[in-house]
Amino acid sequence: MPDQVGYRQHALRLSPTELAELISELRAAIAPRLANSPTRQRAQYLLSPIHFPVEVPQQHPERPTSTAQQPPRSGDDAS
Repeated sequence: MPDQVGYRQHALRLSPTELAELISELRAAIAPRLANSPTRQRAQYLLSPIHFPVEVPQQHPERPTSTAQQPPRSGDDAS
């Protein structure tokens, strides 16, 4: 039997309410299994759900009016 190791990653667009609902649904699916006692048929698995926001890139004007409006680039002298 395969070891059932897996990795899944999905990008979801969620409102704060939808994110709270998703977290609640995941907890509801996982919590009952936390009480499973060890048996010969059960292997222990590490399940690590993580969620974090993906920031939307800020839009910068194509031609800024002043270089003072731009943050210093890596390697530039900030003085």
